[in-house]
Amino acid sequence: MAGRVGNRRLVTAACPAAQGAGLRVGMPVTKAQALVPDLRVELANPREDAASLDRLALWICSGSAPSWPPTCPMAW
Repeated sequence: MAGRVGNRRLVTAACPAAQGAGLRVGMPVTKAQALVPDLRVELANPREDAASLDRLALWICSGSAPSWPPTCPMAW
């Protein structure tokens, strides 16, 4: 996964296989592509990720999800 920091495209996440090939978070995408020429790069979408996490938290706290702890850990 890649995102922008200023005008640079950097690796923001890498699966275990990519890490095994030498990719690291923070590495420029061009360097990652040089290491793994057929690398599939997905663009990070922090806004959508945050919205998805919010929906997940609401689902967990709504009682729709199995309740393993007696109270929701996010109820602060």
